[in-house]
Amino acid sequence: MKRIAIFLVLVLAASAVAQGPQRYMSWDGFVQRGKVKVRAGGSTWSVNGQPVSHTVEIYESTDMARYIFTRLRGKVRPASDIAPNAGSIDFKITTRISGTRIAWVCGEDLRYVEAKSYVAALALLASWGPLHCG
Repeated sequence: MKRIAIFLVLVLAASAVAQGPQRYMSWDGFVQRGKVKVRAGGSTWSVNGQPVSHTVEIYESTDMARYIFTRLRGKVRPASDIAPNAGSIDFKITTRISGTRIAWVCGEDLRYVEAKSYVAALALLASWGPLHCG
């Protein structure tokens, strides 16, 4: 049953990708993590008319990015459930009333996409093709 649900979500995400995400604004600055300001940047997208944001937080080491990742709320999912072309990356899915966040660590970066719609967030990830992290 779980595999069928995952398949349906991927099919819906693929249909949203067919219409193509559009990139809008980008930003560069800082985000607050507790008492520390962390260098970050991001961009906003529109996927099938729904807004999706992508943020990259830049840390001094992979260990620090991983530590912050472990502190995020949500369930860890393997790449095979989220983005099959992502290799062995683990994703953390946080679902709230306001929307969904899909987070992952890529080298020294903590990256995440946020959207009101889980399908829109998946569609943006799928549109990027394979995710390669060092």
